[in-house]
Amino acid sequence: MKLNKIFKKFNSFFLKNLKSISIIFSILIILIIGFFLYFNFYQTIISAKQIIVLQSDIAPATINTKLLDEVELNFENKLKPTNYNWVKFSNIFSQNLSQQYLKNNSNFDNISPQINF
Repeated sequence: MKLNKIFKKFNSFFLKNLKSISIIFSILIILIIGFFLYFNFYQTIISAKQIIVLQSDIAPATINTKLLDEVELNFENKLKPTNYNWVKFSNIFSQNLSQQYLKNNSNFDNISPQINF
């Protein structure tokens, strides 16, 4: 019995405020559609226009293709593995190599850190 009374109260409240509920629901639906269109279509169109503007700013004629090819070639060379001849480095603590190093680098007076900014 109590459930029937609650249902009648709810039904009467809904019928009394049907106009305001439908207006609020309509405004909510319009806002949701507006946000959806703004974020999914309008923002996409703006970014597409920005890409077109950036492409027109950077003309292909201004790019130095020789320098670009040289940079690509250097990058590919750095990616290639280097093969070392480890036989030369088999005995690095031998007397001959140490003496050769001392002859070549006899200036040990100026041993200061190299700081370049």
